[in-house]
Amino acid sequence: MFDAPMIDPQGAPTWFTHKDPNIDIAAARINWKLLQDRGIDVDFMTSDTNAADTKKMQDIGVSAGDGIFVIGFPMNLAGEQRNYAIVRPGAIAILAER
Repeated sequence: MFDAPMIDPQGAPTWFTHKDPNIDIAAARINWKLLQDRGIDVDFMTSDTNAADTKKMQDIGVSAGDGIFVIGFPMNLAGEQRNYAIVRPGAIAILAER
């Protein structure tokens, strides 16, 4: 476990929120090198390489029956042990034509 101060020494927040107050998201900086130096395997998902809309799925050959993972906080739910995003496996039922 690591401390993650929410306020820096100058009194400024160390985290960021969306400019639209109706969008509930926040981000904080992570010192990846510190984590890696302590033997923690870190990685991240980016929407341009790890997510696909219907068009991209068609372009890369995804079809009915292919496995998928869905990640996020549906209905503001989070993991029970810690505030981790929920990851669920699934399968493509049908890929509609665009």
